[in-house]
Amino acid sequence: MHWTGEARWVLLIAALIVVLSCLPYAYAYMVTPPDLRFTGLLFNPQDGNSYYAKMLQGSRGEWLFHLPFTSEPHEGAFIFTYYLALGHLARLTGLPIPLIYHLARAVNGFLLLLTVYGFVTLVTARVAERRLIFLVVATSSGLGWLVGLLGYLTVDLWVPEAVTFYSILANPHFPLAMALMLVIFGLSVGGWGRGWLPVWARATLTGGAALLLAVVQPFCLVTVYAVLGANLALLAVRYGLVPRLHASPNIPGFAAQARHRRWPWAEIGGAMAVIAASGPFLLYDAWVSTANPALRAWSAQNLTPSPPPWDYALGYGIVLLLALAGAVWALRRGHDVHLLLVVWVVVNLVLLYLPIPLQRRLVLGLHLPLAMLAGLGLSRGVLPRLRAGRRAVTAGTLVFSALTNVFLLFGAFLAATQHDARLYLSADEKRALDWMRDHVPPDAVVLAAPQSGLFIPAWAGQRVVYGHEFETIDADEKKARVEAFFRGTDDTVLRDYGVNYVFVGPRERTLGNGAPPDDWRVAFTSDGVVVYRSPLTSHRSRVRQEVSP
Repeated sequence: MHWTGEARWVLLIAALIVVLSCLPYAYAYMVTPPDLRFTGLLFNPQDGNSYYAKMLQGSRGEWLFHLPFTSEPHEGAFIFTYYLALGHLARLTGLPIPLIYHLARAVNGFLLLLTVYGFVTLVTARVAERRLIFLVVATSSGLGWLVGLLGYLTVDLWVPEAVTFYSILANPHFPLAMALMLVIFGLSVGGWGRGWLPVWARATLTGGAALLLAVVQPFCLVTVYAVLGANLALLAVRYGLVPRLHASPNIPGFAAQARHRRWPWAEIGGAMAVIAASGPFLLYDAWVSTANPALRAWSAQNLTPSPPPWDYALGYGIVLLLALAGAVWALRRGHDVHLLLVVWVVVNLVLLYLPIPLQRRLVLGLHLPLAMLAGLGLSRGVLPRLRAGRRAVTAGTLVFSALTNVFLLFGAFLAATQHDARLYLSADEKRALDWMRDHVPPDAVVLAAPQSGLFIPAWAGQRVVYGHEFETIDADEKKARVEAFFRGTDDTVLRDYGVNYVFVGPRERTLGNGAPPDDWRVAFTSDGVVVYRSPLTSHRSRVRQEVSP
């Protein structure tokens, strides 16, 4: 890459995209009325508060994760280390957790976009084509804006990890994981550093990226392993290493490579470095998710099945159509990096329907090769066939493919003005949570309405009976019993789950007039919010060690 005009262009565009992703959040803070407190979340508050809760644990100095959304005591585990580390960073800097969260989101989004452009330099030497492919990756989405008007939500509207821009908009770890995947493939297959970095240095960097990916988003390694394995199999065919397959497919590039038989040692070394660095972490994750009873119960109900294929087709829209044209061109060209993009897409699509609980989660990263192939399909397949109007077609394609992201931004600004109760706390609720954070120990069990149960672990740090549809063990049963308590029809829940405190605020009162027994004392009150303490619970004021959310 020419480090003058080209570098300035990508730095400027990447910065503008990241700033654009921050505007809805800044606007939400600006228009928050005095009686409310914005949580800093506009998309999927259930997951967002879960990330805050992990960071709050880290801000207390912890490196072992505990499920805070369930009442059962259990051993900690060395998982979700990235968010625990962000919590430690919040403690060291003294910055609020939501601010650290969004700073990490912005920095990781910027790093992802720079990594995308760096990878695109392996795909094409043409600067104009690089810019086009980069813009397709950074701004494109699917037809969700159109289908959404008809009342159906496709993946580009509700699965952030399915789209690059939505990932940058949503949280810190999606863009970081995507960047690490590109680094792994760029070093092990694409040829980054080849010619000026020794083999051992490239292997070390590849292994380091895989190690970080294991910490940030371990199940992405399923995709990485599968893609690297499939790519090695393809190279074995191309380089005439497979018996009786020396006559490679009748695709330009295959036959030429087969005549020059060689072993792809660089790619083999890269794959070995990835497995050596990340494999132990995956083995630990697999072991702890079954050996730890709480994590085993969580895993059993943490099901994210893929939607039907037509949903993905609509969710990628014109990007998918252009990617088909790009794949045809890539297969004819036969270059290693171009074929890697095709392998990545094909393998990833297969993984989405493997019989495993986390099918949909494996979509993370798919948009990257798909959009790169779409950019190639536009520049090498569509535009050369046009005699005139190439700029208009290019601009129109970019605008049309970005409409869902515009739709998302509009929805975020709208949510900021409507003050959705899932995204805002009342001033009294925030005061109560602040008091709990300072005076109630983290191992205490709190009973609260389902919505409040989502906020308490994230903003005060205690365990709750129910707070999360996946991270609460026996979630359906507990949710029903919590609601029954506040309706006044089940007071045994206090005993059955060892409840130490009861949180009663506006969300609880919408369920009914249920309250704890008369011998429970008022531990805190602030106008519309009361926190009750069990007579069996000693008042243990804790030293405040973590940073305020």
